[in-house]
Amino acid sequence: MVSSSQGLIEQPFAVAAVVIVEAPSADAVAKALDDPETNVCYAACLTLGRIGPAALSAKPKLLASLSAEDSFLAMSGAWALAHIDPTDAETAAKTVPVLIKALAEPEPQTRAEAAEALKRLGALAKDARAALTEAQKDETPLVSEAAAAALKAIGAPPEPDFTRGSDAVTTEDNVAIRVGSQELVRLPKGSALKVLGVRGKWVGVRARVD
Repeated sequence: MVSSSQGLIEQPFAVAAVVIVEAPSADAVAKALDDPETNVCYAACLTLGRIGPAALSAKPKLLASLSAEDSFLAMSGAWALAHIDPTDAETAAKTVPVLIKALAEPEPQTRAEAAEALKRLGALAKDARAALTEAQKDETPLVSEAAAAALKAIGAPPEPDFTRGSDAVTTEDNVAIRVGSQELVRLPKGSALKVLGVRGKWVGVRARVD
């Protein structure tokens, strides 16, 4: 986790400390996710995330926590899943939207932890590029630096295929149409592009924005 005197799931740190000292099994900790006390659930997520891949058996309960009405519990579950199973595409598809929302939380540490979790997901968190780009402007260095690190881990979006005579190309992310260093237009995700022709640095493009 990002180091700070104020951290993700700060409230249950005392509870989590007791759990960690006793070094319980992941199954035992996962049972705490059913506790009616939210602080206990937060602590369970923190502990499971710290256990890492060895807590894979807790994945079903953590996935269920993503739909919790308590947004902080949902974010805590997503954070834990990013530490337990960061390479599974199906899991990432469910956790990334939750972590993106967490980037807008009022507590800077929570925003930083969300960015750190997205970093662990790497390219699987590509849908978070726009939110992380915005988070780089955060006034809190802890958040902006974590966002920058996450974007680096995710990698740059692929370049659209501007091959002469190609049919429509659906862009994966925002794409800038440039002539030399001059940006002519920036199209949003999902724009349909029709390449009309290429001549030197000039690219003829017809675009449809849905």
